Order: sequence, then structure tokens, then C-alpha cells
Amino acid sequence: MEGEEDKNPGVSMIVICVVVALIGIVCILGNILVIQALICSKYPRIPIYIAIGGLAVADLLNIIMESPYIIFNEVGHKGIVNTPLCKAHFYLTSVCSYVAGAHLVLFSIIRCIMLNERVRSRSYVRHTIIGCVVIWIVICLSNILNLKTVAYDKDFKVCVELGSDLTPEDERILWLRFSFSYMIPLLVICILYVVTKFLSMRFFYESYSSRERRFSKMVTILVITFAIFKLPNEVVYIMIFYKTRELVTSMKSVLDFDDVLYDQIDTLFEVLKYCEIVALVDLAIRPVIYAKFSYYFGNSFDEIINCNSCRERGHRPRRKKTDSGMSNHTTLIQDDGEEIDKDNLDADEDIDENAKHVDEDNNEMEVVNFIEGEVQDSKCPISIIINNEKNGGLFVGSIYDEKNGMVLGVKLESELKEFQ
Repeated sequence: MEGEEDKNPGVSMIVICVVVALIGIVCILGNILVIQALICSKYPRIPIYIAIGGLAVADLLNIIMESPYIIFNEVGHKGIVNTPLCKAHFYLTSVCSYVAGAHLVLFSIIRCIMLNERVRSRSYVRHTIIGCVVIWIVICLSNILNLKTVAYDKDFKVCVELGSDLTPEDERILWLRFSFSYMIPLLVICILYVVTKFLSMRFFYESYSSRERRFSKMVTILVITFAIFKLPNEVVYIMIFYKTRELVTSMKSVLDFDDVLYDQIDTLFEVLKYCEIVALVDLAIRPVIYAKFSYYFGNSFDEIINCNSCRERGHRPRRKKTDSGMSNHTTLIQDDGEEIDKDNLDADEDIDENAKHVDEDNNEMEVVNFIEGEVQDSKCPISIIINNEKNGGLFVGSIYDEKNGMVLGVKLESELKEFQ
């Protein structure tokens, strides 16, 4: 029995360290790709991308501090963790937690504007930048005082909050942290969703472009994952506080040690470790959500991961996965001879509404029409002229024949562009 008891903690430690390391790697690489794409690549300047950048920075800083800290506590840090590191960990994780909640509120505001102020929604880029900067400055300044309350306990070898005696004041601080990092953002988001639903009743669902529908769904999924993955950690942390205070109170009143209550607290601390890992999963899946619902991020990730620039240097044809499931690539040529990569235009102009793919082997072009959520495929000769008047009208003239090297010329015109 003793051998099994010694073995189980070792297995648990290995599993926790491996899972946390994998989550950390995925989260760090994903958010670095997001930030790199926003800084180094050309992308449509719309408010949602600015907010994604601010949230990606918060997630990156959070995972950089949180994942090593969890691993150090599991394997035994042997002097690596000290008071300065405890202060930095507590400060950055607290700041990033508040920033994440505030940015989700900002996402919901942008969603409301995008679905109701459809003509002027892109004019809010400057306001979004100011909002992100204000969020970071206010939260960073308001958490500076917390640096004085954290230190490293050499006896228990953990980071502790100084002066925390489980008093009513500590209880108020606990609920304030829970409210501003979790409950209040979700409450404000729910109110914004109700307002958005009420204001958007004057529009038909079919009148929204696929870009607007995708971004709206992306914001909703980000909010849901935030609420689901973070809730267990918050609930268990509050339970530990009240159970610990109950234990201390019972010891003072009856001068006896309650073994049952102590075991419950010890179990809650074990559960808290896994709840913290679950909360980290939310940080890791956000870049995946960005890439799934934004063609811009999806193509940017594909270019970096698959090193498409290396292929282009070798003059190899580039193929990309598109919405239709085809692995083909379309090159458009404007009248002035400038080459346009359709796959990198994102949904900014809603070109995905009618994706055109060149089948180089059969000298045919596949036309994919997205009508009422269904995909309808058809094939036609490569030189045919396509007219599409859905969502403002995107008129595409003759397609560049990559197989025969013929430039037939393409004329792109977009009517009612302000509504896209």
C-alpha cells in the first residue's frame, strides 16, 4: 500500500506537468502567431482585430507566468521560487485575469456595433485602440498595491498573501476579485447581448454578411468558453476560503483539531490544481477560435506553419484548404496587372460568399456558392464570366489560367461596399 501511495503522487505529478507544458506551448505559440500576424502582416483595420490583439497579449503574459509556476510547485522548485517571483506571478496573473474579462466586454460592444451600426462599424477602430489602452493602464495601476501583500513562505514553500487572517475584510477582497474578474464582465456581456438582440430586430438575419455572422459567433464562443472553463477554479477557491475559516474558527472555540474538515480542505486544494489547469485550457483554445472564424488568421497561421513563403521562392504552386473542402488555389489578376491572392483577402470584402477555385488538372473552375448555409458546387469553363449580386455584388471577370499561363484579366467591382 505504501508503494502505491508513493507511486500515485509521482504519476499525478508527471501527468500534470506534461498537460500544463503542452497547454503552455500551444497557448504561447498560438498567441505569438496572432500578435505576429497583426504586427507584420497587412490586414483589414477593423475593431475586432484590435481587441483580439489586446486579449492575445494578456493571454500570452498570463500563460508565461502561470504554467512554469504550476510545474515548479509540482516538481519542487528548490529555491527557484522566491518573493520577487511570487510578486510578479501574482501581479501579472491578476492583471491578465481582469484584462481578459474587460476585453470580452469590449468584444461584446464591438459585436453590438457591428450588427447594428453596419455602415459605420469600421470607423470605431480608433475608439477600440483607446479602449484597449485604457483597460491596460487602469488595471495595471489599480493592482500595484497588491504587490505589497504577496511574499514567499519558506516554511510551507508557497507564495502567500501577507496579513490574510480570513477576516471580513479578506472576504470582501475575495468577492471583489471574483466579481471584477468573472461575474461583472459576464453580467455586462449578458446585458449587451439583450440590447444587441433588441436593436437588431429591425434587420433580417439573411441581410448580415458571412463575415458579420462569423465574427458574432466567434465572440459568443469566446464568452462561453471563458464562463465554462474559469467557473470551477473560482468556485473551488471560494470554497477553500470558507472551509479554512471554518477550520480556524472551530480550533479557536473547542481547541481541537477537526480531521474531517482538514481532509476536506486538503482535497479541495488537490481539486484546485486541476481547476487551474482547466482554466488554462481557455487561454490555449482562443487562438484556435480566432483561426477558425477568421480567414485572415487562418491563412496567416497556414503561411507560417507550412512555410508558404519558402514554397513561393521555389516557384511551387501554393494550395490552400478552402471552405468547400477543396485543396485548390485561385489567383486573380486585376486590369493593371497586379496579382491578388484571393485566399489572403479574408472575409473583409466577403469574397468567401462565392469562392472560385481553379482545377489546374482539368482546366476547370469550381464555383462554390454559399446560399442559406448550404454549399452548392458547379463546374464551368475557366474563361466564363461570373456575376454575383449577393451581399452588395462582387463581379469577377475572367480568371487567370495558371496551367496555361494566360492572363485573361480580372475586373473586381463591389457595389454597396459600405454595407459589407
